[in-house]
Amino acid sequence: MKKMIEAYKKIFGFAFIAVCSVAFFSCDTWLSGKNFFGTIKEEVKYANAEEIPVYVRYAARTMGDTSPNGSATEKVDIPFEITAVDDTAYQFYMWAAFSTENYPPSKQYNNLLMLNSVDEFNTAYADKLLPETEVWFEDATSSSTRAKVINERDDVFIMPICVKRPTITQSIPKNDKEDVVRNTAITIVFSRSMDASKLIDADGSFNQEYISINKQGGSGEYATYEDLSDYFDKASISVSGKTLTIKQKNGKISINQDNYLIMDNLWNCENIKIFGVFDGHGNYGELLT
Repeated sequence: MKKMIEAYKKIFGFAFIAVCSVAFFSCDTWLSGKNFFGTIKEEVKYANAEEIPVYVRYAARTMGDTSPNGSATEKVDIPFEITAVDDTAYQFYMWAAFSTENYPPSKQYNNLLMLNSVDEFNTAYADKLLPETEVWFEDATSSSTRAKVINERDDVFIMPICVKRPTITQSIPKNDKEDVVRNTAITIVFSRSMDASKLIDADGSFNQEYISINKQGGSGEYATYEDLSDYFDKASISVSGKTLTIKQKNGKISINQDNYLIMDNLWNCENIKIFGVFDGHGNYGELLT
């Protein structure tokens, strides 16, 4: 009987040692995991980080909305999410940070827009932009990204910088013009320079990614479109990039108040529209020079 008890003791003893060894090994593996101490460190950093006020919005509220929108409380050197949703008249270009001393949030800055290039913008606002050593953006060119204020300060104003979408300032023939002489060239003047290489291919044909010329039938969900590009000759754009000229092969033309090209002509097309760059569809960030 004693021998049996001793045997059981040895068995239980070995089992206990084995369980302890496995538990110790598992705990050691868990603690030595490459994310464990890093996670603890980040949690401690977040808990100890100072809270600071940060202001986020467009230069003018008419340009769009942001999230957060207005005054927010963030932590020093801790990333936070920011998102910009622009108004239809504007298009997001990049994020920038300024001091509220230079741009008090109580005012609207309608002219604080993207210039012809990032370099030109950075040069024009060099004395006002907060550097990357103060405010960091994970991807300044993305409308949804992360930002962080690296040092403790209470004057940070984060803005989405945008471009004003081009509009049509003039058209020849004029809006709603009727009985236009056949073969009259269509001239459309934009409010700012457009990138000719994006609108017109090397052979002078339309870049279908940005310009479509269609006959519309029906309306709303029942609308149909027939491609009429073959009815037009080559297109060209002025040296300034503001004036687009399209030669028609035949027809009587008018341009309506929505900046659509409309033709009543020999092909009996009641509604012919050029759209893409004209009606808000298309990437203006790429189309602008």
